[in-house]
Order: sequence, then structure tokens, then C-alpha cells
Amino acid sequence: MDASAGSTRGRDPWNKGRLIGQKLPLKLKEIWAIRIRLQLAERLRDLALCSGQVISDATISSFSAIVRS
Repeated sequence: MDASAGSTRGRDPWNKGRLIGQKLPLKLKEIWAIRIRLQLAERLRDLALCSGQVISDATISSFSAIVRS
């Protein structure tokens, strides 16, 4: 048991040096780049899911703006 406990102490964490936490939202240019790539690949299901997510995010942000005012 002592040998296995000693080997884990010297190991670095898997996310050392990586940015963790909340990421910045996608820019409009990045969203359109994703949509175009999905259209060219004819991935209609993924395109529909992407469009639905963008719409729901826009709805949530506009709803929160209404609630704050």
C-alpha cells in the first residue's frame, strides 16, 4: 500500500497550466464559422442543435436584460 501512495504524490495534475473556470462566450464570427462548416458537411442534426442553442442563449440573455430593468 505504501508504494502506490508514494507514486501519486510526484505526479502533476492533469490540468496544470490550463485555463480553468468559465470561458468567454463565442463571438458572432465564430458561431457563423461553425454553422458554415456544419452546412458544408451536411450535418443537419448538429446544425439544428447549434441553432437551437444559439437561440436559447439569445433568449436567456434578452430575458435577463428585461428582468434587470
